[in-house]
Amino acid sequence: MGQFLNFGNGSAGSLNITSNTTASFTWASGSGSSGSKSLTATASFSAGDIVLIHQSRGTGAGNWEINQVSSYTTGTVTLTNNMSYTYTDSGASQCQVIKLPQYSGVNITANYTVPSWNGSVGGILPILCNGRVYINGGQIIADGLVGSSSTTSSDGFNAQGGLGAGYWGGRGLRDGSHVDSEDGEGYSSARVARESVDTATDNGGCGCGFNNSDLNGSGSGGGNGTVGEDGNFGDGGKVYNNTALTQMTFGGGGGGGGNGHNNSADVSGGGGGGGIIMIFAREIICSSGYLLSRGGAGGDSSHSDYQGRKASGGGGAGGSILLKAQTLNIGTDRIRTEGGDGPDSGGTGGKGRIRLESCYLSGSVSSTYYGSYSTSIGGHNYCGILTGMI
Repeated sequence: MGQFLNFGNGSAGSLNITSNTTASFTWASGSGSSGSKSLTATASFSAGDIVLIHQSRGTGAGNWEINQVSSYTTGTVTLTNNMSYTYTDSGASQCQVIKLPQYSGVNITANYTVPSWNGSVGGILPILCNGRVYINGGQIIADGLVGSSSTTSSDGFNAQGGLGAGYWGGRGLRDGSHVDSEDGEGYSSARVARESVDTATDNGGCGCGFNNSDLNGSGSGGGNGTVGEDGNFGDGGKVYNNTALTQMTFGGGGGGGGNGHNNSADVSGGGGGGGIIMIFAREIICSSGYLLSRGGAGGDSSHSDYQGRKASGGGGAGGSILLKAQTLNIGTDRIRTEGGDGPDSGGTGGKGRIRLESCYLSGSVSSTYYGSYSTSIGGHNYCGILTGMI
């Protein structure tokens, strides 16, 4: 079993996005073992459904495949093909299973937005179509959100990190004796506060952790296709995933800022990372619209310590975009996975990844908008006339 079956049978008919819409899918948390056809997941699955299985965080993060449902009884999906990977849904490890509508055509003239990542499911916008997907003046959006700036305490923190499509930005903290604002969420774990630790553990940017009541510290940027930029008390998030996007996760969240200088001044959270866009279609045209998976900016703090440092958040990293088609027209600079800005001394988020697989490709993307860009043109088993559609 590979990661792609083909373009579906068109049974869901046409999808027309003519006003700003947040996508809606049937999804569930799931788990199963490599080499097995039995997947534990509870949702309205039926025989013949095409499903995307994605390890969204934790052990095996970024592994994914597309499979078909052979049968379903409550809580157990029997698949047509053995799974290529082991999927886990427990603790830090979060796997999701998404039923893919099989469209005959897709026309997008307004904003079509990925459902937000909620720590368990979401953050992915997959499209399966056996006709044309036309991004016609509209936008497919899988962006992270901006971190907040605040003086109000909430859940022990003063400023919320940006959420959105990808991994969450770390929360900011104001404390007169020590500061341990949160690291941004990354592929291995949810957000965590680590006092006096400045080494990144995954693609989440470090928060500001130090024992000094006189200093402010900024969060670091999240990573994905490129490393996140360092803040002034921590590492940027690491590079993760691969250029072919056979391993694919969200962009890392930016780290939260820390204010140890003034207990009445504001502090800021990190920006959220970009999510995932996956389109499988016979034809994809994006010559007058945009595909966006950008990191959110870190929050901008207003108060400086005596060294001129502000408690700003780091930016979230850009996410991942995979397009697979017989004919692919991407226009010019219409696919974007930039990292979010890190205001003042906050670290800017790393750039995301773009992968294009097709029989015929036209158009281009500037390196301004990606951390990695790879193509595979021609030689695919779906080039030419397709037979044996699902």
